[in-house]
Amino acid sequence: MIRYEFNYTFNPKVDTAGTEILYINDRKVAERTLLKKEGLVFEYDEGLDIGRDNQSAVSPLYKPPFAFNGILNKVTIDYR
Repeated sequence: MIRYEFNYTFNPKVDTAGTEILYINDRKVAERTLLKKEGLVFEYDEGLDIGRDNQSAVSPLYKPPFAFNGILNKVTIDYR
């Protein structure tokens, strides 16, 4: 199972908007700080990719575009 979390933090005195975290089978595999300017781009430009990463990498371990070459048996989007 792959899970993505975005933890928004509001502080007008800093340039960060929060953190984004990627989990695989409930194990954290990547985390990074999201800058405010990236949050603005993400909303309109980045979108949601399933089975590939077309633009911004979540981890420095790969470079986009990156296509997953395995099998996705199920995709669940839980928006809270």
